[in-house]
Parts: sequence; C-alpha cells; structure tokens
Amino acid sequence: MGELTIRHESEDDFFESECVIRLAFWNVFRPGCCEHYCLHRLREDPDYLPALSYVAEKNGYIEGALYAFKAYLEIGGLAHEVLSFGPLGIDPSFQRQGLGTLLVQKLIEEAAAQGSEAIVVVGWPDYYSRFGFKPGSEFGLTMGEGAANPALQALEIKKGALAGYEGAALREPAAMEVPDPYDLHMFDRNFPHLDKKDPSEESD
Repeated sequence: MGELTIRHESEDDFFESECVIRLAFWNVFRPGCCEHYCLHRLREDPDYLPALSYVAEKNGYIEGALYAFKAYLEIGGLAHEVLSFGPLGIDPSFQRQGLGTLLVQKLIEEAAAQGSEAIVVVGWPDYYSRFGFKPGSEFGLTMGEGAANPALQALEIKKGALAGYEGAALREPAAMEVPDPYDLHMFDRNFPHLDKKDPSEESD
C-alpha cells in the first residue's frame, strides 16, 4: 500500500505539485483554474514560507499539497504580519481520504511550534471550522473597504492574538491575485489538455 509522507517540497516536485493543484481546482470556481499559476508565482514571492509548506506523498506520487505565506492585516496605515496559506489542493483521485485534514493540522502544529500567533485564510467556512477557525467577522476582519466575507476565516493560536484588529483588511501577496488571462493561458500550455467548463452550468 505504501506509507504516506508529509514533507517539504523540493524543486524536483514543482511541476508535479502544480499538476496536482491544477487538477484539484479545475472547473471548481471558474472555467479552468488559476491556482496552479498562483502557486508558481508564489514560490518567487518574498512572502512565501517554504518552511511551513508541505506535500503529501505516497508510493512516489504527490497526492496533495499546501502552501503557506505571510499576509498582512492593514489598519490605521500599518500592516501587521499574520500567517496564511493557499492553495491547498488534493488530487481528485485521492480526495475525501483525510489528506487535506492532515496537511492543515501539520501546518497548525508547526506554526505554533515556530511561534505564530494567528492564521487567517480565505476558504470554505464549513471545512475550516473543524480546525477551530472562526469567521473573520467575529474579529472585525474584512477583505478591504469594510466588506465582510464569509470565506474569510481566522484562528487564534495564541488566545487574544487578533484582539484590537477590528476593521483591519487582509492583504495577501501579489502572487495570489487573479493573473492576467494571457499570462495564465501561456503558462497553462505547459500542462496536459483539460476541457474547460463553467461550474455555474448545471450538469445533464
């Protein structure tokens, strides 16, 4: 069966990891996806945290991966560093086997060991609540311009770490922004063809 290993990514893993992330997000939020390209750019971003980023490998195949980075809570003209992560993706062939849970738990444990006090992430509330994440709105956090977003989730590793941040806006690294469509198209040509489908369309 092989033993599952959670480890840091090596340069030799880059393309395989991008393929896994691409498969995980393909046609989920939009026709195709951009998360694999965001990952590609993130590795060159000064806010990328390889020491808190992991791949899940079994039988010599990467089944899932999680990438961590520094984000910032901006308030009163100041930017306060906070831990965040994404993309987190599991190859569809290995989803619903607890791999995502293992990766998130590994991140939280290592982040605590390294002195991180809070994690803020944009993701599915129903999923992240199982790890103790709460809506960012409970801490007064926003996505900018005072806008609350149900996807904004926060976890205090140290109790009270997010006190006093009411009205703060989360700013992620530039690498996580939606890329230029042409740049994304050119990057995606490096990968096997996958059919694009609008996820809002009802299946037959």
